[in-house]
This record gives sequence, structure tokens and C-alpha cells, in this order.
Amino acid sequence: MDRSSDGGLLMRLTIACPATLRSDANNLAMVLGYRPDDAETYVGLNWQDAGGNLYACASMPVSDTFTTAAQSGLQRPSWDTDSHVAHKRRWCSALRL
Repeated sequence: MDRSSDGGLLMRLTIACPATLRSDANNLAMVLGYRPDDAETYVGLNWQDAGGNLYACASMPVSDTFTTAAQSGLQRPSWDTDSHVAHKRRWCSALRL
């Protein structure tokens, strides 16, 4: 485990996103992230399971409050100009958080 700049613990979270949920997962990453570039978290479908299903994966350090934030009411970031992001409340069930 690593420590954040404020001394809190960070754990590594790795998420495998099915190809069919990639757009939604990128919107969630943008809402939970810090900048517009987070909307491009799940780009390459570089992983494949035995059934031939493709996945985009991301691995990042997250704080111990990440899961709580991901399951709470999502708010559109002030820098976001894409109004549909605020309505993406189905993430928790789709990503099984």
C-alpha cells in the first residue's frame, strides 16, 4: 500500500471493463476522477477471456473512500460539459461495486 499526499493509505484497484460497458465506465471514471482525461481510462480492449470476450483494464491507486464515493449520488464535475454524465447512477450495479 502507498500513502497519499495527506498521509492516508492508498490501495491498488484494478478494474476489468467489458467492451459493452466501456463508454459507461469512462463516464464513471470522469465523474470520480480529477480531470477530463479520466474519460479515456478504458480505451484499449487489450484483454480477452477464454470465451473470446474483450476487456479494457485500468489499475490505479485509490483512497479508502473510493468505494463509498462510487456508490454515492454522483455529481457532474464542474469542468464537465457533457450533461448526461450526472445521470449515470447505474454504475454501481453495472460494475458490481
